[in-house]
Amino acid sequence: MPPFFTPEDHDQAVAAMLAHPARDDRHLRALMNGIKRRARARAVIAFIQALRPAPPDVTIATTRALMRALFGHAVSSNDLHRHFATPGRRANARADTAALAAWLAPQLETLQRAADSLRLELDAAWRVFTQTAADAAGQIRRADRRPVGSQPHES
Repeated sequence: MPPFFTPEDHDQAVAAMLAHPARDDRHLRALMNGIKRRARARAVIAFIQALRPAPPDVTIATTRALMRALFGHAVSSNDLHRHFATPGRRANARADTAALAAWLAPQLETLQRAADSLRLELDAAWRVFTQTAADAAGQIRRADRRPVGSQPHES
């Protein structure tokens, strides 16, 4: 599975932390929640697409049904439509619930364990990501406060 967070996510997080230095700022929380939501959407969509054997179809409806079964909720319709907006995909077709249930039944427990593992990995990666972004924002703040011409102290 590719990394959960992109360099663009990191840049956005650092910019948000610089713009809103208070940790409890609601705007900062909203910006960070958006970054996490998009990362979660990418991870869940990649998880569903990597399933082998593949589900009976690749419609948005089937993908949403699998997300609900394995993760307890689905990512936003906008994220799914953005991802599925490629030629050759039946983005708006209905899911064949009987075929999906027959496909899912024998492997449901295994897939639920894998989904739980993905959730835990994402939470751990989020903690590392936010700390890394906070460290980068702190370095930028310290560099901005340093008088012109002064050198950083070696320790």
